[in-house]
Amino acid sequence: MRYLNILLFLFLMMNTPDVFGKKSTPKILIRGKLAQFEFNFKKANNLFQKGCSQKIGESCRLLGENYEDGYGFQKKEPASAHKYYLLGCKLKDAKSCNLLAMDYLTGECGAVKNLQKHASYARKACDLNEPRGCSNIGYAYENGNGVVKDPKKGKQFYEKACSMKDGTGCYNLAIPLQQRKNFKSALPYLIKGCKYLHSGSCRNLGVYYFQGMGVKKDLVKAMMYSWRGCELGFKESCRNVRTVLSSGYLDMLPTGGQTIGDISARLAHDHVKKPPREVVAGIKETEKNCGKKGGCAFASFHYQLGFVMPKNMKKALYLLKKGCAAKEMDSCNVMTRNYYLGEMGVKKDLKKAKELAFMVCAGGYRGYKNACVIKRLMLDKANKKANP
Repeated sequence: MRYLNILLFLFLMMNTPDVFGKKSTPKILIRGKLAQFEFNFKKANNLFQKGCSQKIGESCRLLGENYEDGYGFQKKEPASAHKYYLLGCKLKDAKSCNLLAMDYLTGECGAVKNLQKHASYARKACDLNEPRGCSNIGYAYENGNGVVKDPKKGKQFYEKACSMKDGTGCYNLAIPLQQRKNFKSALPYLIKGCKYLHSGSCRNLGVYYFQGMGVKKDLVKAMMYSWRGCELGFKESCRNVRTVLSSGYLDMLPTGGQTIGDISARLAHDHVKKPPREVVAGIKETEKNCGKKGGCAFASFHYQLGFVMPKNMKKALYLLKKGCAAKEMDSCNVMTRNYYLGEMGVKKDLKKAKELAFMVCAGGYRGYKNACVIKRLMLDKANKKANP
């Protein structure tokens, strides 16, 4: 029963904002999502098809996504995916409209590249309150892609995107300010962008705090934001984690490493023996507030690294579990990998890995790289097994 409750909770959360609003989610849509979670793609597609015929736009989109990925079908069918995105958008599913916008931008799913159509569908997605659609139409106006160039209008759409928690929109508001060296004004937009999982925003914040650009130098915050950018997949942020620890200068030469082992090896190579004092104090304070103000995964990282804090894998794992139990997604992201690969002394548990992957990476394959890549791998593997 507990497992079923978890499944239901996960799928109520996934792409189903109406659950906590005035409208209830159609039962056929929930059943389709549960079937998808259980990797029963044929059943899921049948339910999505029925939901689409009942004019449920989200069902049309989810069926389209499965056609695009080939889940439950003998092969990928991009043209069919495009057809269902059109249906979903017509039924006012905002994400369907944004997917169409991207198809016309990139020429995917059988669509012919058309910047006018890209802008039109991005605008429709934004009007339906899809944050990424607002960022896309904002970019179109900023650069004159398919519309008359109007940077002021572009900024208005970025502001709407950022207000709806789209990190790209926040980042795009920061860039012009940054180019004018108005770092102080750019800072709050980057903080929001990083909070909303935009890796470039986190990377830039790390540099701001390291160099004192528009803000007082703070090695702990420089480290924290660089680490988060690294967790979100920005390679340069991974390098900057090591830079902050070695301190003294901002090394722009790539090390090629992204893992804790790579960072540790590089620190040894640089003959760095002691971390900056303020970093040690900052990590201790972060650990103290773990589970209350976030930061469990960040503190755990340092116990795994064994440079700022003494290496202690048991404590590192404890902090991750504590953070994930407190719904700290940074921690749950790392625990997804631990359960999937059996790392950090954790027994391999694909069921738990799947639960966490679908929770952390709800709604798409971006943001947290560990969870989202694992979610994709598990879906692909299950589909290959069902359709050899």
